Amino acid sequence: LTACQPARPPARPPATRTDDDTAVGKKMAAKKLDKQQLEWFNKANKQQYSVQARLVLNAFWDQLEGKAEEVWKFFMKYQEIDLFLKGLSPVNTDSCGVELDEHGFHVFLEKAIKPLTVLEARAKLKEADVSFDGKVSFIEFLLWQLQLDAIEFIKRAPDDPDPEMDTNMTPEMRAANAALAAVQREIRAIEQKKEKLQKEAEGTGIKAMRAKNELAQLESADKTELNRALITAEAAVRKAGGSGVETPPGSLWWVNRELEEAKKYQKGGGKGAKK
Repeated sequence: LTACQPARPPARPPATRTDDDTAVGKKMAAKKLDKQQLEWFNKANKQQYSVQARLVLNAFWDQLEGKAEEVWKFFMKYQEIDLFLKGLSPVNTDSCGVELDEHGFHVFLEKAIKPLTVLEARAKLKEADVSFDGKVSFIEFLLWQLQLDAIEFIKRAPDDPDPEMDTNMTPEMRAANAALAAVQREIRAIEQKKEKLQKEAEGTGIKAMRAKNELAQLESADKTELNRALITAEAAVRKAGGSGVETPPGSLWWVNRELEEAKKYQKGGGKGAKK
């Protein structure tokens, strides 16, 4: 498994105030949050990328139902760039952060949106940075990219953005999340072991030969534990969708999409676990 290697942007020139900065400042002032809103928003920004995505989808499902797959693709790329800039491959999703700094956001924009100069990317970051911390969480990117209002987002979101503290989450959804997490751990374990053996197999001598043999065995091995975890997850996701209790539609779509991705891996076509 090889990490995508986006080209690094050129060295940044010193920051200078421009007319564009002034325009951005006025735009930012219009969406400034009060102290309580900012505290909630900062907590939301510290959740995993997948949790951030679900918060936005649930809040604006009436507008985003037809764009959910687009949000998923942005999510996957955000994770990829986060890990790449840490020198890690996509299988190490347990090492993901919760936001991108200026350099990371520039790389992401170049790979997912369009090439930009350093100054252009800096201006985009200022537009997206609701919390004024010089970084862009996945929530901030989605609100900016999809032209959604930050204050309206907070009004529609749960009182506590931490899913562990969300009293409105049904037991069935919690069970589905736990079952999918087990699937993703199993996939990560397989892929991380595969990645280690691939590196060792590139050498010469007895160690490299042993690694090649172990790699061949791993790739042909029966994925019993993964298959068992997938069966459990599929049943849990189905139960979450048919519990008879109103479930946030964005969360329900998300767990089904995670299950779909995991099944791709089971068939030999998937390479990534996502959390």
